[in-house]
Amino acid sequence: DDSDVATGGQIPPFQGSNYGYASGATGIEQFSFTSDGDATDVGDLSFGNRHQTVGQSSATHGYNTGGTDGSNIIDKFPFTSSFTTATDVGDLTVGRHSFHAGQSSIVNGFGYASGGGQPGNITYDDIDKFSFATDGNATYMGDLTAARTYIVGQSSSTHGYSTGSGRIDKFSFATDGNATLVGYLSVDRSWLAGQSSWT
Repeated sequence: DDSDVATGGQIPPFQGSNYGYASGATGIEQFSFTSDGDATDVGDLSFGNRHQTVGQSSATHGYNTGGTDGSNIIDKFPFTSSFTTATDVGDLTVGRHSFHAGQSSIVNGFGYASGGGQPGNITYDDIDKFSFATDGNATYMGDLTAARTYIVGQSSSTHGYSTGSGRIDKFSFATDGNATLVGYLSVDRSWLAGQSSWT
């Protein structure tokens, strides 16, 4: 639904007017924004029982990346299908779990995955990006200011944010490059959730 495109150019990231989706473990669930009620099982992920994944959104598809097995999977599913199995459309540059962060830019047409880690106390500072227009592998675009796990993502129309472990990192959607530290949370938080406000 492109009716949310504002004059500034971007559909609100992680926001819409019709449905919300929750994807992870093995399934994809959908619930209505226009009427209260239970969610409906509308699909499955492409592989395995993956936890600690994160989501990204284009105007037409949902994406689910990473997972507790150190997965590097980029899964994609359509918002228009009543039931579907997500398609593995590419790989992240590294396997990520431990709650990496997801961001979305519809203006520039990319999804992002930042931070996270793998079993064995491996922690990443990498920021990956992958195209919404063309299926394929993610590419490395820069680094967070520190390697971190248990972080979450937020998206403005121009920048992605990775927050957690006390820090607020910010990186540009327009050009590849490293994130900058722009502030601190009021307390050191982990296992947190991220939200973005259009208004």
